[in-house]
Amino acid sequence: PEYDLEGAKALIAEYVAEKGPVEFEFAGGQDPFIVSLQELYQSMWSEIGATVNIVSRAQSENISAVIAGDFQVVLWGGIGGGDPDNDYVDFHSNTGQNFSGFNTPEMDAALDAGRALTDPDARKEQYAIVQQILGENVPFIWTGTNQYGLITATDVMGLADFDLPDGTPGQPITGQVFFLKDVWRLQ
Repeated sequence: PEYDLEGAKALIAEYVAEKGPVEFEFAGGQDPFIVSLQELYQSMWSEIGATVNIVSRAQSENISAVIAGDFQVVLWGGIGGGDPDNDYVDFHSNTGQNFSGFNTPEMDAALDAGRALTDPDARKEQYAIVQQILGENVPFIWTGTNQYGLITATDVMGLADFDLPDGTPGQPITGQVFFLKDVWRLQ
């Protein structure tokens, strides 16, 4: 959706009139950069009338809380990248890693179909359904992405082009992954 401050304020006011104040805990790590992001979001949510209480704790504590479902809103990473099937475990209801708890039969069906198909256009249709469902329900808000890089000497080769065990081309340095078995030095 497009930015609409007044519309957001109206939705919050409608919610407050029906159910009471909007107040929640926003968990994140203790790193100053993470805290600054939390403060940024806190200020934006405050602007529309929500009260956000920042909870900063060690990463291990956040992981434990998320696995236990003991959170309201959390600044979390690790979703997305490369092939959409990589997100299957985060969005499907039967994986044990769908920490948001959001699921629908339509989402599961599209994820299962996308995973089973080999035709890129047919897969794209299924993952478009997933995107539509996520866009309508917003169980996640993607706020950024991690960019990875690797600096090497000019004679180091094989990082940008490699084949997977089944012979298909790999995607270099996607999600911090590359295979040292494919790296070699130009002599």
